[in-house]
Amino acid sequence: MTDRTQPVAHPDGSPSDKSAAADEPWSLDPATTAVVVVDVQRLFTDMAGAPIEPPLSDVLPRIRTFLGDSRREGVTTVLVRTIIAPDSHSQSTRQWPEFMRAGMAPGASGTEFDPCLDAQPGDLEIVKPRYSAFFGTRLDEILRGRGIDTVVVLGLTTNVCVQSTARDAWQRDYRTITLDDCCAEIGEGSHAASLAWTSRNFGMVCASSEVCRRWRLAVR
Repeated sequence: MTDRTQPVAHPDGSPSDKSAAADEPWSLDPATTAVVVVDVQRLFTDMAGAPIEPPLSDVLPRIRTFLGDSRREGVTTVLVRTIIAPDSHSQSTRQWPEFMRAGMAPGASGTEFDPCLDAQPGDLEIVKPRYSAFFGTRLDEILRGRGIDTVVVLGLTTNVCVQSTARDAWQRDYRTITLDDCCAEIGEGSHAASLAWTSRNFGMVCASSEVCRRWRLAVR
């Protein structure tokens, strides 16, 4: 069951007085944690010139580093991408520009995972048809079958698919953590605002380094 006393963050993503500081009484068990990586696929990471905040040149290397650390700790890694057929009747795609609908079609290069994920044989892969990684997939069933009680969410984009996934994890009573330094958003201002909203309503927001530190403490 989740705990609404979990740490929060300021709108700019910096820790508040209730943040995940060293003396906060919370812990993470790698054995019962899953990292859910949302839509780090080429449709978004190949957007040359798009106003992405923070810059992907900063975010993607941090994602690679974090996943390397989480795999070494034995944490369940779930790589999620969106694939939607052009003739689907999804309401969510009707507001998308044509390049997004084409880029998420089956077989399109935009559906390929970005190389920064460095996918490994032990990783789980989920294809989702909507914003949330839980909608129309077996993700919840898979996580519960593995005894997972904590979900760490990261990826693209902060205020749409990442937040939708965090929201659904929270509503399914997973302890939910969104990584503020491993997410990015298209456009200015939405990234920080989304993290602030997530921290108030859908679990914890903190840095990837803090999650790794908590894992190391748990296995000592």
